Amino acid sequence: MNNSEAYERVMGALKDARLDFDAVMRPVAFLGDDNKYHETKMFTPVRSDNGTIISEHTFTRSYHPIQNRDAFKVIADIASVSDIEYRNVGCWGNGAGVYAQISLGDDMVVGDDDRVGRYLSVVNAHDGSRGCTILITPYRFFCKNQIAPAISHADVDSLFRVRHNSLAEGRLRVLGETLRVAEGVFVKTAEVYNRLAGKIIDMDFVREGISRCLPFKGEEETPEEPTTHFENMLKGMLNRFESADHGRVEKMTAWNLYNAIQGTYQHDSRNTANKNFSILCGSIAGKSRASLDTIVDMADNGYGKTSTTLFDRAFARVA
Repeated sequence: MNNSEAYERVMGALKDARLDFDAVMRPVAFLGDDNKYHETKMFTPVRSDNGTIISEHTFTRSYHPIQNRDAFKVIADIASVSDIEYRNVGCWGNGAGVYAQISLGDDMVVGDDDRVGRYLSVVNAHDGSRGCTILITPYRFFCKNQIAPAISHADVDSLFRVRHNSLAEGRLRVLGETLRVAEGVFVKTAEVYNRLAGKIIDMDFVREGISRCLPFKGEEETPEEPTTHFENMLKGMLNRFESADHGRVEKMTAWNLYNAIQGTYQHDSRNTANKNFSILCGSIAGKSRASLDTIVDMADNGYGKTSTTLFDRAFARVA
């Protein structure tokens, strides 16, 4: 796919999803005691297609939104230096953030035949949460999960970030180093995933791993009794572990446990307008990354018992 074909494909997807709008900065006004509206020195982004406010956040005059069509030129630029396959486009909120996902091909193979796609996600936000960002987002095909990559550098959220300001357009062209770093991360990630797939565990490991990722939480009035949310999440993790993706992966492995934990966070969390954002770069992504770190540390370095009596009792009841 050449540069122009990639750009036309992304723009077509933006249009189909009704996300081909401009973020136009409009002054914020307040209703005064004189019953008249008075403009302030603050601005807020508004959609050009329907005039609705994109975000409740306000910004100064120096904030220059990166338009979606400009942000996704990144995909066309990547296509000119690397073989990619464009997959999908989505958003969260009222277009507060828009993302497109691309595959770099050559899936990672974990264990015998658990395939994980090497995905990058280009994210553009108009709500002040982030600028234009390229995220490493491995995708596990068995259970349709976005899973955490093994990243060791300080900025674990992204490979490439551009703030919304007047210099952004030129900085969007800096991609060679981004792809080089991404390749290194994918190589390391495949090694870590396969170490987990080769690590045989027992139910003590399962109980301790889940307890570290999902600490016991009791009801306010009866703290010795688990909350409904805690119990449901615990059931979800244990059911997914027992299923082992319907027998497609080895059950008693650290890899199966990690995917049972993070898969529950991704699939069983409440559906909200911002869930896609949370999976990409919000709280669900953070939990997925933390659970990977936890299980890898236990698998590589051993572990002592830290689970509480209340957790152990809830675990035994569910298991």
